Amino acid sequence: MIRLPWHLPTIVGLIGLSALALTLEHPSSPTVPVIRKTKKTMSAPGEVIIQGRTTIVKTPPQIARTLIKPGDRVEKGQVIFILPSYQTTMAKIQTSLTQNPQPQDWQKLSHQLRSTKVRAPIGGQVIRVEPIVEIADPEDFQVIAHISSEKVKPGQMAIILGEQIEVAGEVTEVQAEHAKIRLKEPSLALKLLEQPLKIKFLDEPQLAYYN
Repeated sequence: MIRLPWHLPTIVGLIGLSALALTLEHPSSPTVPVIRKTKKTMSAPGEVIIQGRTTIVKTPPQIARTLIKPGDRVEKGQVIFILPSYQTTMAKIQTSLTQNPQPQDWQKLSHQLRSTKVRAPIGGQVIRVEPIVEIADPEDFQVIAHISSEKVKPGQMAIILGEQIEVAGEVTEVQAEHAKIRLKEPSLALKLLEQPLKIKFLDEPQLAYYN
C-alpha cells in the first residue's frame, strides 16, 4: 500500500481555502446586456414635402434691409423687410417735430412709416427668402420614402441621409409605393429640402449578452 506524505492533506486543504478566498475577493462579473447593431438595413430614395399650407410673401423689388434668413423662426407680425423709403419717412418725421404738426399730419406720417416695413403674415420657419419668401410650420414637414409597403412597417426606425447631415426618424404610415417618416427633430427638415435623400430603414436591434 502506498502511503501518502503526512502533510499532503494539509496542503490540499490550504489550496481549497485559498481558492475560496480568491472567489470571495473577486466575485464573477454580472452578465450585462449590450445592444448590438442590427445586421440588416434597407435603403430607398426619398424627399421632403410640406404637408400643411405654406404662406408665400412676395419679396419687394427694392430692399434696404433683410431681417430674416432661411431657418429663422418668425412670429406673426414680425418685421422681415425694411424698404428704402424708411429713411425718407423717418427724416420727414424728425422734421415735423419742429413744426408743431397737426393730428392728421401724424396719422399720415404713421401710415407712411408702416408702409416702409414688410411683416410676416404668420408665424413659422422661414424656408426661403428669395425670389419669394416662404414660411411654414416645422411640424408640417414630412419625409417621403419611395419604397414598397411590403418592405417597411409603421414604427420602424429610419435614418435620413442628406448632404453632410443625418437625421433620425420613424415610419408613421405605409402606403403602396411609399412610406411617411416623422423626424425626431422637425426643425432639421429645412436642411433636407431640395436635395436627393437616401433613407435607411433599420431592423429592430438585437440584444446580446456579454460577461
